[in-house]
Amino acid sequence: MTCKINADTSDGLKLVSDTSGAIDLQSNGVTKMSMDASGNLTATSFVGDGSSLTGLSGGITQADLWRLNNNVTADTGGVSAFERADDSMAGLVGTGVSFSTPYFSFPETGIYLITSQILFQPTNDGDNIIWQTNYFNSSTSTSNALASAQGSDPNSSSFSQCMLDVTNTTNDKIYFQVISLQSGGAIAGNTNENYTSVSFIRLGDT
Repeated sequence: MTCKINADTSDGLKLVSDTSGAIDLQSNGVTKMSMDASGNLTATSFVGDGSSLTGLSGGITQADLWRLNNNVTADTGGVSAFERADDSMAGLVGTGVSFSTPYFSFPETGIYLITSQILFQPTNDGDNIIWQTNYFNSSTSTSNALASAQGSDPNSSSFSQCMLDVTNTTNDKIYFQVISLQSGGAIAGNTNENYTSVSFIRLGDT
């Protein structure tokens, strides 16, 4: 059985239900919104900003960028010279991560993309500086290397990335380590620009 309700004849708006329980909202013969028998709703468009909608998920809810604000000039088990990118155009989504030397903690559970951009300044081409991204579980005091970038050319930039499934905002942390930095070399930092920076973007639910 198919039933039709003509709500507005000027717009040709009608509600159509078939025997399976599916419902279509049509305008001038074109389906604008449909709901199948299981209650799944699809639509070609919505009007408004969606501020009153509830129960929705998906989309990026956290995005944060931190920069090295001073040069790192020696090996370190945990880089400490970080500040959130604070220029007027940096932007921030959500509350962002929190930093307590040398650990970054996450504001909510989820799958995070973690990227590093590093400006290496070795003393010569023979030096191979390593920037390493590490996971730390504060409950078990265990660490695991997740990603690394290497640089041996003066003033060369490199990039690394990894994804982390954050299931516990108290225990799951990230820190960055510098290895094989020879005397006279550095990993460049600057308080006004992103010479070396790290970003955290929550991609979705865990």
